[in-house]
Amino acid sequence: MVQTRSASRRCWTTALVASGLLVLGGACGTKAGTSTSSEGATSTGAAVAPSCPTGTLADPSGVCVAEAASAPEVSPGPPASASAAARPLPTCPEVTSPDKVASFAWVKELGLEGPLSVQVRGTSGTAVEVRLLANMIESELRTACAAMATELGGKGPFVSSQTACQGAIDALRTTRAKLGPAAKIAVRVHPAVCPETMATARECARRCNGDDAMPEATCSGVTVGKCPGACDGPCEIRPPSPCDGTCLGQCESAFLGTCAGTCKGKCDGKAMAQAGECKGKCEGACDSVGKGECKGRCVGGCQLHASACNGVCTGKCSVPIEDPRCVGTVKLAGTGAECAAYCDMQSVHRMACGPAVVDARASNVKDAKDAAAAAAAYVSAVEKHLPAILKIEQQLKGHMESVAKTKSVVAGGIKAINESGSQAVAGMAACLSSYDKATSEGTASLLASSRSAAQVATTAQGK
Repeated sequence: MVQTRSASRRCWTTALVASGLLVLGGACGTKAGTSTSSEGATSTGAAVAPSCPTGTLADPSGVCVAEAASAPEVSPGPPASASAAARPLPTCPEVTSPDKVASFAWVKELGLEGPLSVQVRGTSGTAVEVRLLANMIESELRTACAAMATELGGKGPFVSSQTACQGAIDALRTTRAKLGPAAKIAVRVHPAVCPETMATARECARRCNGDDAMPEATCSGVTVGKCPGACDGPCEIRPPSPCDGTCLGQCESAFLGTCAGTCKGKCDGKAMAQAGECKGKCEGACDSVGKGECKGRCVGGCQLHASACNGVCTGKCSVPIEDPRCVGTVKLAGTGAECAAYCDMQSVHRMACGPAVVDARASNVKDAKDAAAAAAAYVSAVEKHLPAILKIEQQLKGHMESVAKTKSVVAGGIKAINESGSQAVAGMAACLSSYDKATSEGTASLLASSRSAAQVATTAQGK
């Protein structure tokens, strides 16, 4: 060991030679960052690395280690711009997946801002509900019209509701022509009742708006529902039930009143040899449309006078109505055009309609065997299949203006989304296009179905 000293500092160096390995070490009593040579000169900077044998490297502490022990070389990754370009753009569910559209988390999945997410929920929801409603109406109307046409001798194929309903219209006219020029058709109807559930509409608006509380709602028509007190006025009875008042539909037994349908029992106090028309007072049972006292079970409407209603009270209730429903259109407070259209179409799609009751009668039929058979076939086809067509007509009644507006509402929503400047819009082109197409096609289908149902109903009733 060689040691040097000076008045102001003390330094030492050590040299050790062993097995061909030279290690130099030193320490100085100078300030940090300086070193001193044996000649007393001071230098500032990095320390000299030790010399290591071939195949070894000095680690950060100065110890020679084998090259294999050094850190592996890390290959550089792709540039940030290339990595971003390879990442798939976020996208949204197309209209063909209604469940995914309804449950899709627009804010979480696409990072949309609050107001924009409301527009997207309303726009996508409207498209889905219009499509579902149009498909449901198309299927129901095609089935009813095809059955009516087939029963009256019409030939298919009935590939759509429009072709099926035109087939029904042609078959009705052909059958009526067989009855003779003096024949008359009388069709009496107790219409279907199709109320919207207001709680469902309010919950739809809450979810669409992204709010914690449901908005207030008002009914533009008549508010109906379950009456826990006394109902004064019409009571819509869905399944056959007792009617403590005047039965306005079909009475199964113990009927006394005017029967516009088929009377079974007595007519004006005289026993009827067979069921048939009674122009006076029917006593017994009245099939289809009647108006009178019914001690048995009534189907359709029941006119009450401050009595309990086992169905839907469409008159006045002595206490607040439970589960209020709207025969008309529900107006939602604080709800934008897209969410309002969405919830309106959803309400129409999900509304539960009471059955229409139909009674048909042919009179002044010419005296011929084929005419009598044609009259019986006509009456049977109308009574069996017209109720389903009238239900569709009633379900869409009062909503066709809203249906027509959905096309412009969705188009406006898509335009606002595209012009929002959101980065997520780039991945939404396909689903936005599907929303626009579904709304256009669904709207056209519903308008055509509404016209077809009205034309069949008018023709069947001999108008």
